[in-house]
Amino acid sequence: MVALLADIGNLNALIFPEDLDEIMHSAEASFRAMSPFHAEYRIQHPTKSERWLEANSIPEVMEDGSILWHGFITDITERKQMENAQKDSHNFLHKLVDNIVDPIFVKDREHRWMLLNQAFCDFVGYSRDDLIGKSDFDFFPEHEARVFWEMDEEVFISGQENVNEEHLTDFDGNKQTILTKKACYTDTHGHKFIVGIITNITERKQMEEQLSEQGRELRMLIANTPDVITRYDRDCRRSYISPNYEQVYGKPVSAALGTKPTESWGSPSMPPEVFEHLLREVMASGAQRDIELDWFTADGEYVCQSLRVVPEYDANGEVCSALSFARDVSELKRAGRRIQVSEHEFRTLIEHSPAMIIRYDCECRRVFINPAYEKASGFTHAEALCKALSDSWVPENITSEAYEVLLQQVMDSGLPTNVILEWTEPGGLLVSHDMRVVPEYDVNGQLKGTLVIGHNISRLRRAEVELTKREQEFRALVEHSPDTITRYDRECRRIYANPRMQVDAGVPLDALMYKTPEEFPGGEQAIAYQQKIRQVLDSGEVGQFELTWRTHNSKEMCSYIHLTPEFSPEGEVISVLAVGRDITEIDAYRKQIHNLAFFDTLTNLPNRALLSDRVRQTVADASWHGHQFGLMLMDLDRFKEINDTLGHSVGDQVLREAAERLQACVRIYDTVARLGGDEFAALLPEVRTSNDLATIACKILGAFNTPFMVDGRELFITTSIGIALYPDDSADVETLFRYADSAMYHAKQQGRNNFQFYSADLTEKAAGRMTIESDLRKALERHELELYYQPQVELESGRIIGAEALLRWHHGDKGMITPDKFIPVAEDTGLIVGIGEWVLNEACQTAVAWNSHRNTNSKTQRTDPLRIAVNLS
Repeated sequence: MVALLADIGNLNALIFPEDLDEIMHSAEASFRAMSPFHAEYRIQHPTKSERWLEANSIPEVMEDGSILWHGFITDITERKQMENAQKDSHNFLHKLVDNIVDPIFVKDREHRWMLLNQAFCDFVGYSRDDLIGKSDFDFFPEHEARVFWEMDEEVFISGQENVNEEHLTDFDGNKQTILTKKACYTDTHGHKFIVGIITNITERKQMEEQLSEQGRELRMLIANTPDVITRYDRDCRRSYISPNYEQVYGKPVSAALGTKPTESWGSPSMPPEVFEHLLREVMASGAQRDIELDWFTADGEYVCQSLRVVPEYDANGEVCSALSFARDVSELKRAGRRIQVSEHEFRTLIEHSPAMIIRYDCECRRVFINPAYEKASGFTHAEALCKALSDSWVPENITSEAYEVLLQQVMDSGLPTNVILEWTEPGGLLVSHDMRVVPEYDVNGQLKGTLVIGHNISRLRRAEVELTKREQEFRALVEHSPDTITRYDRECRRIYANPRMQVDAGVPLDALMYKTPEEFPGGEQAIAYQQKIRQVLDSGEVGQFELTWRTHNSKEMCSYIHLTPEFSPEGEVISVLAVGRDITEIDAYRKQIHNLAFFDTLTNLPNRALLSDRVRQTVADASWHGHQFGLMLMDLDRFKEINDTLGHSVGDQVLREAAERLQACVRIYDTVARLGGDEFAALLPEVRTSNDLATIACKILGAFNTPFMVDGRELFITTSIGIALYPDDSADVETLFRYADSAMYHAKQQGRNNFQFYSADLTEKAAGRMTIESDLRKALERHELELYYQPQVELESGRIIGAEALLRWHHGDKGMITPDKFIPVAEDTGLIVGIGEWVLNEACQTAVAWNSHRNTNSKTQRTDPLRIAVNLS
């Protein structure tokens, strides 16, 4: 080993110093571990300059325990040169790719980036270290990454080159349009890769869209231009005609398209051959030309078209056609003749204009004045023209020197201005003129002086004084108005409130100003009021609102407010003026009227009208939700006796007490109403079964079992209740009332002080009862009532001493009707009074007739008159 190290030591002088340390370290490690030794290093050859050597050595243990190293050294200079060349080529290739401006990428079969140039990293906005080994799904939205993956997979499977236009979202969230060229290649190990080159065509796409939009705009411009546009090819045939051709020339576009002027010509005075010649001259010379075509229409109207014909070039710069732009200048031609007339009229207008017109030159000297100036100033042409201003100066509110400075400023700046000139006439009347000063230029644009036009605003100034006075009067009216006056801005905030508003609100002005109604006075009504103000602001239409609000001291007020939109000069709504009138008393009267219309004044219960409305609402709600509800009709048994015997005041107290007891028996959302007299009703929504109604009816009957204490008297009053159930009995409101009434009548027939549910047979009975009542009212007129007399006999003597009158009804259609069928109806309806009178009258007449014909044959025979007994109801 020592010898080997010595040999190596002799070579140290030839080995590059930077390689020597590495060789010595590797050799020592191999010698100690008895492992093969390998090293590549450079030497400085005496004759062949720099050489690369490869040293390999293997140890062998001999029989005597010594170690023999077998080694050889190989000159690998050419191989190293090839490797360095390949590395340099590889580095050059990487550098070349990195410096290509188009993004380039390489993906493996798992769609991961394996190689990227710097342009790609810059394009997506991430570093190479962030991107290598990652896929599109790690950086792009899911839907975009999915499209990239599918397109890449298609290239992997087909092995064909693919060029696609794709869309992606870059690092900054901007949408980019790219053109991607992808190709698949396989390395020596059979691994597949995709090489892709990206071209960012976003700007190109945007430019294409802009070009498309410009094309659309151009087409729209051509379609809407008043000029007639025509294209003529080299043979002078019309290859394009704008749509308004027919309107001008009186021929359809289809008839003229593809024809020459000599083949299709209208009424122009110029021959078509001349026109074609001019077209050819334009296309031959490449110089534009102006042509006029004129004619008279069938109505005798003069028409003149001014054509500008320009050459049109192809991509090679050759004239390929001519474009004609025709504009109607008929009016311009006619106007030419009118100009002279207008100039004369204009001068006449100036001479007779009430406005002062003065022209000044650049030296601020008057060079023209009209008669109005002479009249206003009192100076003639000779006195005013070409003289210094100070020589003929009238105004008192500004000096001639200051006015001259103003004229010079207008000429220097080129900007017009206004100035007021005022003076006092000998009679003491103030004269005021508003002078408009403008710079004046000649046809070449050179300043030639100033033109001043003055309007007499003396009346306007006097009107301003009057307006100021009226404004003060109006402000006084507003400030002392009994109505509240408030102005709201676009944000519904108060920007003005008159003193009345402050008084009604009971708060300082600071608490009102710049507050919305929602902020003060607040509440649901104020929120609705604010919404109404917003509606007026948005619609620009007048509105009204009735606001109920509370002042600072909790006093309730009701105001009728008229909302008027206020507009800017541009017609935009800028504020709303609200004028409110206190209608608190009127509102109280309305509520009182409402109570009178819908509530019973004696019991404060809802009346029949309000009950009917609530029944209809309950029907609608119950039909929608599939609920049941009950309707009870009740009246107080024998209440008429209390009124007749104890008086109406006692009856009223009984009714009020009955109303309180009824309300105590029902639920909070039930409705108890008084229908009139002693008749009450109860609306019971959302009942599950008829048992619920029966429970409430029992509760009511129980409440009436307690005596009524009125003026120290103990009164026992019961009630009869009829019940109808929705929708089992009926879904019609009027029918429900009728059925409940039938059930109540049945309860009375059952002895009173009970409740009865409606049943179908009650309707039949009620109908029969109504028929009996109707026919009974006519029975007396038709003489259908009859009296039958049952004799009364004295048992001791057997003599007839009288008779009992029995009432019978012989109906014209139904025959004999017994008293038990019609007497109860007559009693309930009050018809019994008239029937009773008729019965008494008939019985009395019969008694008189019987007694007047009796003969007395024996002195011993009794002569007592016959008596007739009548049962009264």
